[in-house]
Amino acid sequence: MTAERDPAETAILVLTPSGRDASLAAGALRRAGFGVIVCRDGDELVTRIAAGAGAALLAEEALTSEVVARLLEILTEQRPWSDFPFLIFTERTATARENRLALETFDVLGNVTALERPLHILTMISAARAANPRRRLKAPSPRSGIILNRCFIGRSCGHGMEI
Repeated sequence: MTAERDPAETAILVLTPSGRDASLAAGALRRAGFGVIVCRDGDELVTRIAAGAGAALLAEEALTSEVVARLLEILTEQRPWSDFPFLIFTERTATARENRLALETFDVLGNVTALERPLHILTMISAARAANPRRRLKAPSPRSGIILNRCFIGRSCGHGMEI
């Protein structure tokens, strides 16, 4: 008999401080069967990761120097076999310097998947599954796969899944 996990320990934490990204991403992830907790700010994100979570989905702009410093504190305390997954919404960068700075930040965090906007929702769902497949709570409905295949982040798809 296996022990039941606390749903918060398997949830995807979402922190996207601007626009409607958080509510739209959270809705799409929930429809795909994930437990989701939308964080108000970097402090809540760090607290929830320290308490246990499945992965974090953040917008690159949420990675302030203060948030990265706090994340590093808790990541250095994780078990040696643990590698907390981060999915990060990025913007297409214009310069090699911006790319280098982003990669340096991602290297510090460790297990990072960059998801460049505009983002296809199916790509986000697939990345969330790959980030930690054992933490999914339920299987997606067959209909959600059809809808997700037609939707893109950055424009409306007619199904309320615009991001």
